[in-house]
Order: sequence, then C-alpha cells, then structure tokens
Amino acid sequence: EQKFTFVMVTHDSALARRAPRLITLRKGKIADEKTAKPV
Repeated sequence: EQKFTFVMVTHDSALARRAPRLITLRKGKIADEKTAKPV
C-alpha cells in the first residue's frame, strides 16, 4: 500500500470540482475549505 498526497493548482472550477477536497486561497491565505461528500 502506498500513501501519497497530490496537489493540483487550477483556475478551472469545473476541474476543481472533481477533487475530493478543495482549498481556496485568497491573498496567500486559506479562504475556504470543502470536502466532497462520499457517493
């Protein structure tokens, strides 16, 4: 078993919605954090 973290930076909101966790930054600080609901 391998555990890893993958960080993706995008301005494409459609692509960002596919992630299980979304952290929004504004002026270099965390402005919002959302976790997708399990399907």
